[in-house]
Amino acid sequence: MRLKSLSPVIVLSALLAWVPVPAAHGQDAAWTRTREPVVVAGDALAAFDGAPLDDLFVYAYRAGTWEQIPFQFDEVDATGTYTVENGLLDANDELVFMALDLGTQAVPWVWIPDTASHANPRYQIAVSDPLDAGQHGWVYVYRSADLAPTFIGDYVDWDAVAHRLVGTTYVVGFDPAVHPGIETLELNGAAVDLLDRSKIRIGATCIFLPVKLTEEDLVGMAAMDPDIDGPVRVGGGDLDGSSWAYHSFFQLRGAFDLDDLQPDLCPSLTIDSIRLSIDWLDQRRPAWPPPGITTPTSRPA
Repeated sequence: MRLKSLSPVIVLSALLAWVPVPAAHGQDAAWTRTREPVVVAGDALAAFDGAPLDDLFVYAYRAGTWEQIPFQFDEVDATGTYTVENGLLDANDELVFMALDLGTQAVPWVWIPDTASHANPRYQIAVSDPLDAGQHGWVYVYRSADLAPTFIGDYVDWDAVAHRLVGTTYVVGFDPAVHPGIETLELNGAAVDLLDRSKIRIGATCIFLPVKLTEEDLVGMAAMDPDIDGPVRVGGGDLDGSSWAYHSFFQLRGAFDLDDLQPDLCPSLTIDSIRLSIDWLDQRRPAWPPPGITTPTSRPA
């Protein structure tokens, strides 16, 4: 997601790591942190290298039944940038699914009822929680030209018209015409905005004169067009710095060019400090500004 701003970085929990877990066949998946994503690098699926992404599918095995789970393959080009490349799996690409969709371990001879997939190998991916090695689960990656997506709905969406990220447990709104930060935040289905405002405060010096800049000086640097919009996550960037929104949390990283902040009449601008903060609305108090005040002048900075 190309966030040309200093948007807040919000991480609700750590990412899972996928590792082989020795366990008896058919052992139940046990999860406490079910809202975590699992990200598998393409080079871990070497037997499918060069395969059409449309032929790859992820299934979970539960109570003797196979179920296709929401998943996506995100392509990464040679420069490390998330993009729409060639539709073929390579080592840079990433498979993503959610921990809440993990299943149990199937015995080696039990496969999905799809004949075409039997002509190819399958991958068993065992996932463990790095905070509790006793919690683990499995999914299986199949290759078949006869399969099609069967899961319905996305865990997160990007509403380009309203400039909103819509997850399962949150809605984050942006107003790029006003400022580059988060404009609104709703949680758990309650259509109530919890944010007063997100703030950026930059202290600078022009030659010897102090200069103060706010988020309003960064208007025009808030492009919110995700590179990737899939059923499991929305976002993009590159392998060194990416922004993603998932089922129940989002992580936004932004940047802006300091040269763009230099006033026309200032030959040399020195940045002294940068502060990001969020003001939360107190639902017990009336909205700001109070009635009768149209241009607040005493609101805290």
